[in-house]
Amino acid sequence: MFSAGKELPQTTEGATTPGLLNLSAEQWATAEELAQLDLQLAGLYRLGLDLLPRAKEPGVGYLIAHAGRELSRGVVNLLTETDIGLFKDTTGDIPDNERNRAAISTILQLPASHSLVTKWFHVHSTFVKSVHFRQPGPPAEELCTAFLQFSELLFGRLGPYFVTHAQLDAFLRIEVPDQATIERIRPMLARPQQRRYFFSNLSHSGWLAPLATAGQFATPPEQIDLGDGTWRAQPWPEG
Repeated sequence: MFSAGKELPQTTEGATTPGLLNLSAEQWATAEELAQLDLQLAGLYRLGLDLLPRAKEPGVGYLIAHAGRELSRGVVNLLTETDIGLFKDTTGDIPDNERNRAAISTILQLPASHSLVTKWFHVHSTFVKSVHFRQPGPPAEELCTAFLQFSELLFGRLGPYFVTHAQLDAFLRIEVPDQATIERIRPMLARPQQRRYFFSNLSHSGWLAPLATAGQFATPPEQIDLGDGTWRAQPWPEG
């Protein structure tokens, strides 16, 4: 999918300069969108990708974990500040040691227990538990898998609108998706606007069972009690 450059960029500007890394089209698009949020986030992302082929070298795993953790924190914090949606999670049963589920839930506009929120939470947790020295060191394969899964989630949430829109159109032409297709499209449903588009245009019933098995329909949003005997329904494109 990608290959490391001969030498690591030494500055944030260098990390976002074309040609230093050989990224896939989706990774390059993700880096550009991250740069619109903050150049430091784009630098963290590209440096993390550049380190993955070296993950088994002593000490490198800690750097990948740090890059992933700070990237996740930065993206969640910035999107929480800028995104104002109608969605509100009403579950109120998030464990104290999983409080960042609420922030992830906000930027994805999904319930905190939704499988996509859980996936983001799990990759973030993988980074968090791997940033400090320990014996043995953090497992390279687990960190690489987590960073690549996070990259897919970032593309789904931040990828250029018309690029992801065109990809969804290609998926919508499939009558019965296989497991690989479900795994590919799920991160792309992390963006509320694209989730609405996909489910508004889905016409093949062959998608329903695979998506249900993947947990897409398992957590419909609850109604919001307005406190005066009335309530408000929340948007649920899957419905």
